[in-house]
Amino acid sequence: MKKFIYLLCLIPVFNFLSVLQTSFSFNSIFKYIVPVLFFLISLKLYFKYKTDWLLSGSDKLFYYALSGFTFYLVISSVRFELFYLQEFFVGEIYLLPYLLPIFLLNIKVDPQSLNIYFSIIKKFLLIGIFVLIYIIGNLNFENWFFHTHIYELTLFGFPIIFLLSSFLKEHKFKVYLYVIFALILFISSYYGRRSLFADLVLIFIFHLLIQIGSKSKSKVTLFLKYTVVTFMIIPMFIIYAPDVQQFSVFQRGFNKVGWEESRGQVLEEFFSDFGSDSDWFIGRGLNGTVQRSLGGSINGRGRNIENGYLMLILKGGNFYFLLILYFFLRAFYLGWFKSNNDFTKAFASLLLIHLIGMIGFNIPIFNHRYMLLWLSIPICFSVYYRNLSNEQIKQLIIS
Repeated sequence: MKKFIYLLCLIPVFNFLSVLQTSFSFNSIFKYIVPVLFFLISLKLYFKYKTDWLLSGSDKLFYYALSGFTFYLVISSVRFELFYLQEFFVGEIYLLPYLLPIFLLNIKVDPQSLNIYFSIIKKFLLIGIFVLIYIIGNLNFENWFFHTHIYELTLFGFPIIFLLSSFLKEHKFKVYLYVIFALILFISSYYGRRSLFADLVLIFIFHLLIQIGSKSKSKVTLFLKYTVVTFMIIPMFIIYAPDVQQFSVFQRGFNKVGWEESRGQVLEEFFSDFGSDSDWFIGRGLNGTVQRSLGGSINGRGRNIENGYLMLILKGGNFYFLLILYFFLRAFYLGWFKSNNDFTKAFASLLLIHLIGMIGFNIPIFNHRYMLLWLSIPICFSVYYRNLSNEQIKQLIIS
């Protein structure tokens, strides 16, 4: 299981090398090693464990339906060409984000392995702050994609550790997390990345809800802490730009006009091309394409669309989408409402935040955060994890 945890944390390196390769045209064996090893380790653990996290007959029915349909999508995508194998293992948005979730749902992550995972995340927090400072010193719209993958190298686990910050014993790590939050919020505002900005706001809201609902937290302490955080964030915007409207996230807007400017044409083309009953029921498969004249298209066709819901429907139709939705919502319900601790509530929060964010982006992709979502589901289903107290979580998992 340690190997699995280390490989999970190395996925951002694979993503970063993929970006570098498109810019500098070089080959790196490491780019292939990480996804191949992660696939093999996940497959091994898939056959080793049983899906004992499933609680009811309906859970099992949905799980087997999801597994069966996923394997159908994978088999039907096979193309007898050398490039297919390359795309299989290094295509970030091709096959792995659909196949690996079935494996991850079947993996038991024990408390000791989770302890290692969070220890790794904590070790990179301070480095991540310096990376974010470097990004702020080199803000340039042409570098946005590159900058995203730079900070993901060190801050891949920021959302979950931020939601779990109340469990951290050392005060310095809590300070690091709030500084990181303020810096990423600033960067996403400057670059106008509304999906990232909205995700950060939701992460903060759920972080606040978890702490307010926690039986072990003083309400006076919480009030003072969030007052300090507020006074940390506001000056950053005031100092950098006298008028907050200069930030791209506000210039682009969150209203209907802003949405249509960035997504309107893509969505119109999708709905004009995606029309048969078969399309809507079982999709067009992993090789399926849809009309699009903007970026990511070849001869006016593209495999992807910048909307998580439509991406799932394109590949597997409403049948596949509803199966995914069932597990996300069921896991959120169990992890949030049927838990004795704030630990599973944090993982449940990740699931709902992702679902909401799929309106703007949040497509299936082989990266650390998407893989973590599929580990969050069995954690939220787990009666063992949900029955632990906050004190037991501190002793067993987050030290």
